[in-house]
Amino acid sequence: MILRALGRLRVSPADCVVIGDIGADMEAARRAGAHGILVPTPATRPEETAAAPRVAPDLPTAVRLLLGTPPRDRAVPGTGRPGRRRLV
Repeated sequence: MILRALGRLRVSPADCVVIGDIGADMEAARRAGAHGILVPTPATRPEETAAAPRVAPDLPTAVRLLLGTPPRDRAVPGTGRPGRRRLV
């Protein structure tokens, strides 16, 4: 499916990123030659998260990671001070 979509777009798999929520998505990206970013959900098993090449806590962060944009500053809980969300 990934290769078919990339073929229709005439894009190299090496220039693409698959964002998914389970290990099978990451495996499909790897087999296609694309990069993968896992955004865990309750359906994601811990071993899938551990094996993922890159992990982001949510979709907006995954997109910022993809675009090379630093995460937005967020307040550190309980302090009111700005902090950084860390991408894994």
